[in-house]
Amino acid sequence: MTVREVALRALYRFETEDADVRETLNALLRQSSLDTRDRALATELVYGIVRRRGRIDWVLQQFVRRFDGLTPWIR
Repeated sequence: MTVREVALRALYRFETEDADVRETLNALLRQSSLDTRDRALATELVYGIVRRRGRIDWVLQQFVRRFDGLTPWIR
């Protein structure tokens, strides 16, 4: 898995399964063969998006007409 695949899978599970983001990310990182720098990037991507989720959703709503109809995978 690439860094971005790990981050996307963690965020998808967080969104669709209401999974604990920390546990999910840690499990995915254990399964991956990412080096230390890539693990740090995946962690920052996931936690940064979770922290700024409200702002990101607000910006998307300004540009996407059917925001509420977006699947979690696309969003």
